Amino acid sequence: MKKLFSILLALILTLVIFTACGKNNVNDRDSGKIKDFKVKHEYVDGNYYIFAEKFDNDSKAPYMKLTVKNKILTSIYFNYLSTNGTLYLSDNNNNETWFYIKTLNTAVLQNQDNVKNTNQDFEYVYKTYNELLSEGLKSIKNGKNNINYVDFATTYTAQNYKYDKNGYDATLKVTYENNKISKISYTKKDSSGNIITSNNSYLKKFKDTNNINYQKYIQNVIDLSIGEDKVRQSLNDLDIDKEYNILARKINAKAIDFDYTKYEIFNNINM
Repeated sequence: MKKLFSILLALILTLVIFTACGKNNVNDRDSGKIKDFKVKHEYVDGNYYIFAEKFDNDSKAPYMKLTVKNKILTSIYFNYLSTNGTLYLSDNNNNETWFYIKTLNTAVLQNQDNVKNTNQDFEYVYKTYNELLSEGLKSIKNGKNNINYVDFATTYTAQNYKYDKNGYDATLKVTYENNKISKISYTKKDSSGNIITSNNSYLKKFKDTNNINYQKYIQNVIDLSIGEDKVRQSLNDLDIDKEYNILARKINAKAIDFDYTKYEIFNNINM
């Protein structure tokens, strides 16, 4: 409630300031007529869409629509679309985030350019919003591309919550940058949350059974996927490979490209 109050207060102050600026800078004090003024930027009329390259770990993809009329940015719409086609933000849910987005929209429309974050509680939302906006501003300046994509650095996580015969579960984390896998982390933990370390009995048993150093073995499996667009599965048949492959398939099912043409709300995007 406190956070929501802060957002509402920020929105009210923003509107008050912008109204005051309008009175001081646009209207002639003597005649009351609107004076001629030069806008900060002149943009190319049209509707512009900016999408994320991929769905995130929560199966939603951010996107933004910018509308330019008479060379002025007149409308901004920002939201997340789930893989099932539903919108993540609305007046009926995520109210605090929704109000925060509205304050950003108001500030951008007044400034006609990027704005700074005014609420650190929403830093992640702001970062996403600002990256989409920055790409969109490039488009509306030259008017060449009305559809653009932003490649966000995204980390996906998959976990096996069923402890194996040795009492460990596994977690696979995969980070994408520039639409390629840049980093993979594969860890095993016991029921107390303790990560397998170099002096762990599990590793000793693994080496005694398979005559292979555990860290080197799993690193070889991980290295197969670095620089690829999907997690490659191990062709070996050890229990650890089978477990790794299950998690790899889960990651690949999450890290899918966003294709706006598959969603009804974008049917009229090129009309």
